[in-house]
Amino acid sequence: MKNQLLVVALILSLTSPVAFAAEDGEAAIREVIERAYIQGIWVQRDPDLVRSGFAPTFVMQIHWKGELSTRTLDEWIGRMKLDKVPREEPGRGEITILEITGQAAVARVDVYVGATHEYTDYLGLYHTAEGWRIVTKHFHSHPSPD
Repeated sequence: MKNQLLVVALILSLTSPVAFAAEDGEAAIREVIERAYIQGIWVQRDPDLVRSGFAPTFVMQIHWKGELSTRTLDEWIGRMKLDKVPREEPGRGEITILEITGQAAVARVDVYVGATHEYTDYLGLYHTAEGWRIVTKHFHSHPSPD
């Protein structure tokens, strides 16, 4: 009986979402951010790439002129006018913080265009049946040096 309980516990631990999340881990999160966010928005301007790494229920919180507002994924993609024409001066992102707890993660991404630090983004991610997906974003827009 003790051996049977041990086998059941082992099977449950190997098939739980937390086990999959830990298995998938940091490299998978970095890949999703690079592909869907940096390449999708800041380099290739490709809405299909963006959608490949974002949850359909994604929301972005915006703090502008003292007011808070929310954008859905469709609204944000529409406002970005992604036309699959690569940017003349592509952006690049540096993941400066990545914290993972089970099937939840948060990443700080500093976005640069050329030498200019444009944004500090905070991305929330969950590990889903499709893998890691970006589910939330809030950000700080850095002032232009001009």
